[in-house]
Amino acid sequence: MSNYEERHTVEEVRSGRRPMTRAIPEPVVVVEEREGMSGLAIAVIVAAAIAATTLIVYLIINNQQQNRDAQQAKDQMALSQPVQQPQPQSQPAQQPLIVTVPQSQPAAAAPVAPPVAPPSGSSSSSSMENAQADLNSKLLRDDQLSAYSINASVDNGIATLSGDLPSSDLKMRAEQVAKSVKGVSAVINHISVQSNN
Repeated sequence: MSNYEERHTVEEVRSGRRPMTRAIPEPVVVVEEREGMSGLAIAVIVAAAIAATTLIVYLIINNQQQNRDAQQAKDQMALSQPVQQPQPQSQPAQQPLIVTVPQSQPAAAAPVAPPVAPPSGSSSSSSMENAQADLNSKLLRDDQLSAYSINASVDNGIATLSGDLPSSDLKMRAEQVAKSVKGVSAVINHISVQSNN
């Protein structure tokens, strides 16, 4: 609906002696009212939309936090419980097999016949090792033989010598040194004599 308003302005006109009044119509101003929402209604709708959006965002963030808390609780529960692996009950636990190869023997050796039982029991292996160490020590300390490379090993009381010496006298001296070692009962002398002529 529209309101129509008409206004008149009075103007005095002098004609002769008496003033005359006449009415002059002013421009017509039409004020129209729009049908629909007022500014206040729009503000209320915008505020409600902002509140609804804020509430939805809050609920989403709260749900994500609850999911994270539940996952952390599961992880902590899993870590606090020890992991048990089933072990076969029919097989008893076995100790690992440890093989020690003496330094005097090569790591990859040909098959050897079963060892002959030593006469004095377990002390013979330590006496063999002692005999080996004593023989090498005496060869290195000997004034005439220390300058030469002589390979010596002791096995079951038998000393084996090998290497190169410049004279047969030195070869015999190496054999005598080997025979003087406690625990050596025989000497196999493979030392070759190389003359330097």
